[in-house]
Amino acid sequence: MSIIGILLTIPAGIILLLIIFYFFPIGSYSSAKLAGVEIPLLRLSNMRLKKVPVQDIVNCKIQLYNARIDIELEDLEAHYLANGNIINVTNGLIFAKENNLNITFEKACKADLNGIDLIDLAKENLYE
Repeated sequence: MSIIGILLTIPAGIILLLIIFYFFPIGSYSSAKLAGVEIPLLRLSNMRLKKVPVQDIVNCKIQLYNARIDIELEDLEAHYLANGNIINVTNGLIFAKENNLNITFEKACKADLNGIDLIDLAKENLYE
């Protein structure tokens, strides 16, 4: 192999690796795996193709898992795709659970899509 061939192969290999790491978010996959949350790598790749913020979804899923709130990954993704704020919903649900308030995921999503801060909503329910 000539010097030119080697010089062209190295950048091509680097570009290929960058593309693979972009479409297969290994960091997010590892974070979820270490936290005990099972998320298939291909599912994360699918989210990346849909332009969904993979790291935010994974972080919210981990927080909900640690708070023992069972919300499906697809539901978080769907809420984001509906222009919802998944971080607001996650924080609101965790706050509500910590304060023994009964706020469902559907109610939290509906409030979020109406521009309501869920922590404020939970606090209002707490003092009623």
